[in-house]
Amino acid sequence: MTRFQFKIKIKDISKPPVWRRISVPHDISFKKFSDVILDAFGWSGYHLWMFSPKGYGSRPVIAIPNPDDWERPDRNAAKTKLSEMFHNEGDKITYIYDFGDDWIHEIVLEKISDDSDRKCILLEAKGATPPEDCGGPWGYEHFKEVIADPSHEEFNDMAEWIGMEDDEYWDPKFADIEPGTELGRTPEDFN
Repeated sequence: MTRFQFKIKIKDISKPPVWRRISVPHDISFKKFSDVILDAFGWSGYHLWMFSPKGYGSRPVIAIPNPDDWERPDRNAAKTKLSEMFHNEGDKITYIYDFGDDWIHEIVLEKISDDSDRKCILLEAKGATPPEDCGGPWGYEHFKEVIADPSHEEFNDMAEWIGMEDDEYWDPKFADIEPGTELGRTPEDFN
């Protein structure tokens, strides 16, 4: 059995950067891979997503076909395996989550190894995942500025919006997930 180790970084976020390192079986589908990424970053999964070589405008697009979409993906994510697109260490692909906020994730295959483990595992995490629907990387920069300053006129509204308690604070360096966490579990995994 072959395993892939990936580093997944959200583009256009720095100070601090937000990234995750994961290990997955090479033969999982891109649908399962999306579930793993959503878990690793703490995204809710209620927005559309897609994979493609370099993001918008590049092909093939790998996604779940939807009859309401104006354009069909080139490949069905539920039927396309990672091993069909990744062959060598250093191979890259882009994952876009939420076509409004445009959370663009750069994915790099760091390591190919032999291992029979079927679990999808978080190896390392850096940086807090931005709050969903905060306006993409630029909105996140504004959010970080506001939430770091209790005297800011928008502070109370933003703190309430993310459910922050009076004695809490937002730490953009804190990744709210532990190494060793199993990722992408779905009800089918328990059958």
